[in-house]
Parts: sequence; C-alpha cells; structure tokens
Amino acid sequence: MLMGLSGCRPSQWVQGLPRKDALQGQIFVLVGLSPDERFDSLTKKDAENRLAILLDGFRSIHPQVRVQVQTLPESDLSNVLLRRNRAGLSPDVVIARGETAMALQQHKLINPQTYPPGQLAHLDQGALHQLHLGDGRFLGLPIGLFPQVACYNRKRLPTPPTTIQELLAPASQARIGLSMQFSELSWSLGSLGALDSATAIASGQPLTATLKQPIATWLAWLRSPGLQQRAVFQASQDGLLEDMGAGRLDWMPCRGYEFDRLRRQLGPALAVAPLPSGPGGPASPYTNKRVIALGVNSSPNQRRIARAFLVFGINPVSQRAVAMRSQQELSALTNLNLETDPSPILKALVASNLQSSVNRQLNQKIVNAGIFSNGQMQNVLNRFIYGEIETPKATDALIEMLRPASSRLP
Repeated sequence: MLMGLSGCRPSQWVQGLPRKDALQGQIFVLVGLSPDERFDSLTKKDAENRLAILLDGFRSIHPQVRVQVQTLPESDLSNVLLRRNRAGLSPDVVIARGETAMALQQHKLINPQTYPPGQLAHLDQGALHQLHLGDGRFLGLPIGLFPQVACYNRKRLPTPPTTIQELLAPASQARIGLSMQFSELSWSLGSLGALDSATAIASGQPLTATLKQPIATWLAWLRSPGLQQRAVFQASQDGLLEDMGAGRLDWMPCRGYEFDRLRRQLGPALAVAPLPSGPGGPASPYTNKRVIALGVNSSPNQRRIARAFLVFGINPVSQRAVAMRSQQELSALTNLNLETDPSPILKALVASNLQSSVNRQLNQKIVNAGIFSNGQMQNVLNRFIYGEIETPKATDALIEMLRPASSRLP
C-alpha cells in the first residue's frame, strides 16, 4: 500500500485536486450598482461586502485564484464594457440586475452560455426563463433576488401597517415616502385591484371599459387627498432614502441593497415588513433579479475560472451563506428553504417574494414597456402626480404605454 501511494506526492495536489485540475490565475469581476443606489464609497463597500461572501468561499477551495473587483453604476456599464471589449480587456464576470443584463446582451457586451440541465434544475424558473435566448443559451444566471418590502421606523410605527387602510389611518400619522417610478409603484396595483387589468392590457387583450376602470381607480388613489396629505413623492429612491434616514419619513418601499444605508442612520429603529394589502387584494411587489454573466474576450484559462465561479455562486451552500449573512437578498434556488429561519427580515423577504410571483408576468412587461416607450411612461406618471394632467388622460396614456409595441397606435 505504501509503495502504491508513493507516486501521489503532496506537491502534485492542490486543495484536494491534482495540480493539473486546480484553478490558477486571475479574473476581473465588474459589478453594477442599481440606479436606486447612490454611488458613493459606502454603497460600493456594501455591494463588495455582499460579493465577498461568495469570494471568500470560492478562494477557500481555489487559493491560487486572484479576483479583482470593480464597482460601477449600472448606467455606466454599457460604455465601460464597449471600451474595454474593443481593447480586449473586458471583465471575465459581470454582475448586474436582470434588466441591465438583457440590455447588455442586446449590444453583445456579454457572452451567453449553455449549461447542463442539472445545474439549472433548482434555479428560479421564472427568472431563468427571462434570461433564456431561445437557442439553448442563457445570457446569464440568476444569482440573487431582491424582493420589494416596506422599510419603517419602529420608533414611530411600533407595528407595521398590514393594509393600505392602516397605513393611511389618522391614528398612525405615518409619514409615507413613494417613488414616482412606475415599476416601484406597481406593488399597489394588487392592493388597489388593478393588477389583473394591467396584466391583461400588457398581454395585448382588447381594451374594454372593464379593463380600463381599475387603472383609472389606481391613478385616482395616487392623487387622493388621504395619500397626498401623508405622502412625499420623489423621482428616485435616493431622495426617499435620505429623508427616511434623516427621520423625515416613517415608511417607504425598499429593497435589501438599501438596508445598510438605512441601518447606518436609523440603527435598531429600522424594521422591515411585507408591503400592505388593500381592498383589491394582496400587494404585488416587484422582485429585482441579480444576474451573473460572462465577459466576451476572456482567455481560455480566465473563462474556465469565471465559469467555475459562476457555478460556485449558485450552489446551495453559497446561496444560503449570502442570504443568511447579508440579511439583504434571497437565494435564486427554489429548493433552499429559508421560511423557517427566525430572522424577521428574511421572513419579510420570503413573504414578499411569494407575493411577487403573481406579478412576474406584468413586471417584465412593465420593464419592456418602459424600454420601448423611451421614457414616455414615466413622463405620463410624473405629470399626473404633479397635477398637470387629469385621470382620464393619464389613464389613456398609461394604457397605451402598457400595450405591446405591436398593438400600439402609430
């Protein structure tokens, strides 16, 4: 036996693998920050800390791999990738929101791949379907989910409002913050009973008075005296987060990547809960996907390392570590049970993600409508909230923007 083992010298092995199979070298990872996130040193650190949970595990089994990380606003990704790709210096891995990854793929700035079915079986199939190109390739894989929840100040609101009626009740005196972005307000479509109508319109069904009326009712609620007297509308999340952190707001919709910023300012007063239901049914929050994709001109060795990192990022141990340690995002794996975790934050994220599953079809259509309408959808909503146009005109305009591009008026 000893003679048989003498040929396997320790120097021929690296971390339990034959040296020829061990990963060695350096990869470059480019991380995009959501438009909702303020691009400053603290936000960059928060994003890099989340990524470090994966990187620490990856380097523990591949110690001869070095990883260089750069963080940029997602609005800069296209230009940066275009320049780097032309120079042959593209990143080996790109991590960004699903919508951003789809836009990058349209400009051929990332490298779609095929994957064995076994690697995909337990990934969120709704998210995976949106990343499938129809030819067997995927532009990337979902690596994390950021459900939309309610952030509130527990010193001002000892218990979270579970319904819109409770949120607006005179006794609560809650100071409410709302973004004017349609995708960020879409949670209230379910609460106000307009979700089915919006989904049907976005799916191309013929317009009827029955479909139109719930949209008008939802818009009227945004301008209702009860909400207008209590709510602060902002064009972006950044302004709302600033007001919330400074104590000028008590309640606002938010996502996990915004928790750290609010925690630094509110400390233990920050609490998280699912978004409130309403007379029309449960809320219909929007879950953002975080996608990991490959660059376009990596060397064969860099591609090998990058692909190994991508696969490592979606294994159950890695996914659970990120969810448990960050307390900010959920796993993209459907077979990873986090519902029994005692953390109230994870419980709220899980509940919100379950609600968002009924809204996924509309979510993608809203994203597409926003892209194809070239910002007109947002302009309509902004003008309506500021009172420049009235409900009937805003209803007709939003419906036109929601309809599939092929069925819109010329």
